Amino acid sequence: MMSRTAVLAVVLCIAVTSANAGFVFLEKDLTMEEGLMACKDNGLSLARITTACQWEDMIAAIKNAGLDSTDFWIDGRLAPDPFIGFITDNAGIILPFQYFVCGEPNNTGDCVQIWGRKAGMDDTSCSNKKYVICQE
Repeated sequence: MMSRTAVLAVVLCIAVTSANAGFVFLEKDLTMEEGLMACKDNGLSLARITTACQWEDMIAAIKNAGLDSTDFWIDGRLAPDPFIGFITDNAGIILPFQYFVCGEPNNTGDCVQIWGRKAGMDDTSCSNKKYVICQE
């Protein structure tokens, strides 16, 4: 049986979902640092996913853009303290919502990507080149 809170959360997610939900895709292969700078140069920031609703909006926007098999950088980096997990690059905030695919994070890198073909988060090397998701 679903609680009232769970039902309300589902309704709120549906209510705020739009065509791109404020996400901007930079369809160019960039390192994490290059992606961060490219977002800033365009008056944007790397997409920061902190709630289930934001996650659902972002995945829907990726699918709507036909980019669902693409890997993207988002705002997330391994914290200096391994017990903390991942933090945001923009504000150093601990990521309260981490939607990693099964078996991840597996310590293969310090940055967080959206792993397109699995529609989940993955840790990978910050020097790899990927598309970027910015946020307004």
